[in-house]
Amino acid sequence: MKIVRRIDELGRIVLPKDLREALRIKSGDNLEIFIENKNIVLKKHSKLNKIKDIEKIITEILKEKLNTHIILTDTDKIIIDTSNKSINEKISKEVEQIIINKEQITKEEIKITKVKIINSLIKPIVKEGKAIGALIVPNKKELSETEKIIIDVLINFLIKYIE
Repeated sequence: MKIVRRIDELGRIVLPKDLREALRIKSGDNLEIFIENKNIVLKKHSKLNKIKDIEKIITEILKEKLNTHIILTDTDKIIIDTSNKSINEKISKEVEQIIINKEQITKEEIKITKVKIINSLIKPIVKEGKAIGALIVPNKKELSETEKIIIDVLINFLIKYIE
């Protein structure tokens, strides 16, 4: 898709609605602006991208302590998938809506990306009243109290880490 836009006297440009919808960019979202190979690049900013630095530690701990894999998303894509299957894939509209609603939910069947998964816990990550992502535990019918505590601790750690 190639679009030509004029820069106004204040250096602003308007991103067309079709482009914003395709990339799930909403009013109030932050964009990263940087230069790459002599091109200006606009990228949707995700606070949770900062956790890439500690991804390996999180992955190892969760695999060991939860004995299952987890999926961590921002508001539109998967950031960490401890099964290494879906990293950077866009999340489904259904999961996006669960994140926006900020309510923990357990679904018997849900499409997280294009693949249906059964018995999934989806726990939105909320910082300062704004949903910034979700922690998803797929294929786990019930969680023990210890597993619930581990998930809560991880979410609280992530919120503190991205500050």
